[in-house]
Amino acid sequence: MATTSVAPPHKAVGRFADHLVTDFDKGGLSLKIDGNIIAELRREAGYTQKTLADALNITDKAISKWERGLSLPDVALLPKLSAILDTDMELLFQEENVGSQKEWAGLIDLREYAVDLARIVYDKPMVYFVLSHFLLMDIHEIYVLGQRETQSWLEWDCLKEIGFHFHFNPHELPKQSLMIMQRPCFLFGSDLTRRCQSAMSTGKIIRLCPKWDLTPFLFCPAEYTFMYLKNPAYLQKKAAIRTLGRGMICLPINTPDQINDVASFVRIYQTNTGLLVEDIRDIAERRKSKQINKDCEES
Repeated sequence: MATTSVAPPHKAVGRFADHLVTDFDKGGLSLKIDGNIIAELRREAGYTQKTLADALNITDKAISKWERGLSLPDVALLPKLSAILDTDMELLFQEENVGSQKEWAGLIDLREYAVDLARIVYDKPMVYFVLSHFLLMDIHEIYVLGQRETQSWLEWDCLKEIGFHFHFNPHELPKQSLMIMQRPCFLFGSDLTRRCQSAMSTGKIIRLCPKWDLTPFLFCPAEYTFMYLKNPAYLQKKAAIRTLGRGMICLPINTPDQINDVASFVRIYQTNTGLLVEDIRDIAERRKSKQINKDCEES
């Protein structure tokens, strides 16, 4: 029977399982595992702790310890665990975290694209699709490089109510880490949030790329952000590439045909699942509810 390896003395961040992170050193590399990631993926896949343990030929107590951040899966179990949970192995483990998402700002670079952010894509304006990626990462401070018309489209009251703050002076780029949208696109998939969190946790410049290799997002740590306006090509060259995970899609939204493709996908998905796609009002409400539940648990 496979065993679970117990980590050396570690530090746990937070009081509850959804904040517990096991921290250990292995071969000079500091790794972390967030117990809530395994718990969340397990529930999404329809497993109980007992049925997942049976599938891995271990005890449910081992699963419980993983999810509470008290121990780590044996390395030999990781390929099977990631296959059962239908996720990529790298999303289970992350390199040393360099800071919380609160330390990140967003940058939308539309200088090379004439995008009508007010255009309706099936049932919502395109600006919702652009901003939803940042809202998923709890990023509300957004810097914008683009045409003058863009400013008026981003001054809608509904965006202010959600908590977005926009900056349009290209010389105001903050001295903090940036999640940079380099081209307008539609990104969708169950692992999207975790994929972005993983990129943000590395402390490195990361290009998040689909297979057609036109980078929609660049994750840039604070020490490199000053270079973006001066020499973006340098950052692109220096960046490590991370492709999208399984079951994720990335569609450009530059031309009318591309926009129609996205509208068709959104219509089919929403009609058949009853779920909203990249609706920033829905995302904001769900995040508000999650924060209220978290505050209640901690009180």
